[in-house]
Amino acid sequence: MSFRQGSSLIIRCIFLSALLAPPSFAQTSSIHGIVSDSLTGERIPYANVMLVGLNRGTAANAEGFFLIPNLNPGTYELSVSSVGYRKKVETLVVPADKSLEVNVRLVSQAIETEEVVISGTRKGRLAEIATSIHVMSPKEIKLTPVTAQEDVFYSLQMLPGFVSTSDVSSRFFVRGGAGDQNLVLLDGMKIYNPFHALGVFSIFDPDIVKSVEVYTGAFPSEFGGRLSSVVNIYSKEPRLDRYSAKAHVNSLSSKFTLQGPLSGGVSWMVNGRKSLFGLFRYCPENCLCKSLRHGNMNARIRRDLQ
Repeated sequence: MSFRQGSSLIIRCIFLSALLAPPSFAQTSSIHGIVSDSLTGERIPYANVMLVGLNRGTAANAEGFFLIPNLNPGTYELSVSSVGYRKKVETLVVPADKSLEVNVRLVSQAIETEEVVISGTRKGRLAEIATSIHVMSPKEIKLTPVTAQEDVFYSLQMLPGFVSTSDVSSRFFVRGGAGDQNLVLLDGMKIYNPFHALGVFSIFDPDIVKSVEVYTGAFPSEFGGRLSSVVNIYSKEPRLDRYSAKAHVNSLSSKFTLQGPLSGGVSWMVNGRKSLFGLFRYCPENCLCKSLRHGNMNARIRRDLQ
């Protein structure tokens, strides 16, 4: 056999082996899902999701969704925890080249601790400057002192950099900017006119607000078109466990909130508010009370895909 024939035979054998060999590329998978409350079904934001024994994990977003990508097929222990809830650990079998959906329901748990004493010394200078973001909860909104009724925008005026146009108005300026330089969002939807009654009240009832994110600088890339501030409001999710009703009347307005479950994992919530200006007496045509009349209604339907 000549040298040329031997070389040709070796090349053919190598080519045939490459065709018959199984693919050697790595098959990666992922784990995704939603973290929610086991009683109400409300999604838990910013929960900690970790793989036990591995230096891998993530945090759920504001809607309770999480994703751990680029995993090899195999068996994992998934640990999910959040403040005020009992930690839950599940054993998962992740298939090859697929995304495994895992929806986790956490059981609420009271936190009991001993007395905590905090002490420290005053720093001579500011060591670190944090991003200009403030997150307000419904409890903080309700604790804000008001004259007649609770209002989301009145609570914002307690934050640094916010200046009100007057003592009876919910309109505000942020760090010297104009009023039209503030971006207001409700569940990701842009609100162009968030005021009622000549700017005295906002259109957002605190009873339907889950949280409020306020950016006064260094806006994320997802927000644009404004210069002064971003007010991102998240509304509450309807209850999945039982029906609920709430009503309230004060000297300026009356309001109600109804919510409850339906069949097939569907829940609903309806909220309405109506002012009482001119309700108990006649208002002339040019009277100010006609301009102060206002009302709004919010409705939300949620379907649980779990």
